Amino acid sequence: VDLDKTLTNETCWTKEDCLRATPNQKMVDIVNSLHRNHHTIIIYTARQHHLYEETEKWLRKHNVNYSAIRMSKLAADHYIDDKAISPNSL
Repeated sequence: VDLDKTLTNETCWTKEDCLRATPNQKMVDIVNSLHRNHHTIIIYTARQHHLYEETEKWLRKHNVNYSAIRMSKLAADHYIDDKAISPNSL
C-alpha cells in the first residue's frame, strides 16, 4: 500500500510534513480491515530512508495496522502490476 496521497492526503518531503500529514481515513480503514482478515500489509513508499522514524510515528499515531514498511521504491520508468488498485476506485 502506497503511503503519500493514498494513506495520507498530502505528499511528505520533510520530517515536519510527515508528522503533520492528515490521514485518508477511508484508506486507513480499508488497510486495517485487510490486516484484520489476515492479509500481509506492506507500506511501500518513495520516501527517503531518513524519514523512516517519522513514517513509523505517523502510522502508529493514526492506528494503521501493517506488517512491514519498505522505504524507497525501486526506480523505474513504468510499473506493471495486475493487482494495482487506485485509491479513487474504492
